[in-house]
Amino acid sequence: MVNRNDEEHQHRLSKWQLAKGSCDYAPLFLNRSGNFMSPKSVGNVISKVRKELRLVGKVLKRDFHYLRSTFATNLAGFLIHKNLPIGFVQFKLMQLMGYADFSTTQKYINFARSLTFDKQMASWVDKLFGEFVAPLQEDAFKAEIEADANA
Repeated sequence: MVNRNDEEHQHRLSKWQLAKGSCDYAPLFLNRSGNFMSPKSVGNVISKVRKELRLVGKVLKRDFHYLRSTFATNLAGFLIHKNLPIGFVQFKLMQLMGYADFSTTQKYINFARSLTFDKQMASWVDKLFGEFVAPLQEDAFKAEIEADANA
């Protein structure tokens, strides 16, 4: 997961800002040069994750597009839940996902706005990533405890 506050992301973001003058429109995933991360680069990252997971007996069957869709749908749901205007939600999704028009983002918004969003989302996430939820929650809990201990 990308942590916008970690040292590496901040370093990449500073390169983006030097070249572009503002970090307001920086993409979520930046390469070492501070530019958009290409799909090939993301594929390379995912292949490394797959190898690491295989070492612990796990198999990641999904690809980058499933991860992007999950992110976009969760973000749309969060922004809608915060009662932000739909135009802003569309703009933010377009900006972060790199889409050229609103129609592409509309599918995420429609799904997130459905009455049974939580139920649909939970079953979808469980189906796609269920085997990874418990280990990720455990890692997050350990990181939180470590951060508290270091504070």
